[in-house]
Amino acid sequence: MRLHRCAPVIAIGVFLGYATAQNDILTPALNNDLKTECNEEAGFVSCRKALRQHGDGKDDVALTTLSEHQSPKVAAHYNIAKSRANEGFWKLVALAGAPAKCSAGLSKVLDHQFALDPGALGSADDDAGKSSFTALSDLLNIPPGGLRAVHEDGYEFEPRPRNEVADIYRSCFFNDSDNLFGMVKRKLGR
Repeated sequence: MRLHRCAPVIAIGVFLGYATAQNDILTPALNNDLKTECNEEAGFVSCRKALRQHGDGKDDVALTTLSEHQSPKVAAHYNIAKSRANEGFWKLVALAGAPAKCSAGLSKVLDHQFALDPGALGSADDDAGKSSFTALSDLLNIPPGGLRAVHEDGYEFEPRPRNEVADIYRSCFFNDSDNLFGMVKRKLGR
């Protein structure tokens, strides 16, 4: 009997949530701002550094780092969004406009990065227990030229541009960070 009284309230809540999501003009602006910023050389480094600072609990410093090369309009977008619930703003920073679907190429990219810099994967695994944002920052420690490496057994990996690799990590982090860092752990045999 109580369900009949609660059903209209639930329906109104769902409708208002849907209407609010449709009127959200800040998220598309943030996605555009972050995609532009985090895929350029200086911006890539700032985004990576800001994710580490956020993971270390230094949100004000992280926001300053993220905004230092931005126009007042973009900085205002960041400032408005910083108070989103459940780390919503920082999750958008982590995604940085990458496709929201985790790529099937994650395993190969991790192998490739391990061949080039095993320390990045080790640091990501160590930091994953403290903060997934700090661990993502470790994985994003990709050289500007991307991943180019030869495995110990002579196998040469296909060169991967930095932004392509970063998009794979970002998408997998956004969708399922536990799976991403679980795979890092398995790759290291831990």
